[in-house]
This record gives sequence, structure tokens and C-alpha cells, in this order.
Amino acid sequence: MITGCACSSASPVRLPHSAIALPAYSPNLNLIERLWKFVKKTCLYSKYYPHFADFKQAISDCLAQTHTTYKKELDALLTLNYIG
Repeated sequence: MITGCACSSASPVRLPHSAIALPAYSPNLNLIERLWKFVKKTCLYSKYYPHFADFKQAISDCLAQTHTTYKKELDALLTLNYIG
């Protein structure tokens, strides 16, 4: 993926045919942004963690379940044909 920010377009680069040009700010098109939004919604919203270690563990536990518990949801969310 190539974004429209200055660091991505500073010098001419030969791109593979599968490269996708993104606007400078496009969190809905960025896969990691979609994953982070899912993690926040799943394990952080409306929950209080009294210690930072608990907060980090909740995130780690959620990410550890991406290929099992959350696989079906994430397969639909993390696709290049996503319209959200």
C-alpha cells in the first residue's frame, strides 16, 4: 500500500501491479486501523482496567484470539473489498 503522504511520494518508485494507492488520511482503508478499531470495540469499550498490566493483557488476549474466536468477524472486516 502506498499512501498520499509526502514520505510515500518523495521519490519516484517502480510499483508492482498489485500496489494500492491510498489518500494521505484513510483509516477506513488501512487494515491495521480496522484491526485496532475492532480490538478497542471488543475488549476496551465500557471496561475499566485498574492496572495498566490488565489493560495490556486484555489487548493481548484479544489479539491472541484473532484466528479462532474472532476469525469470522475479522475475515469480513480485513478484506481489500471492505466498504464501511
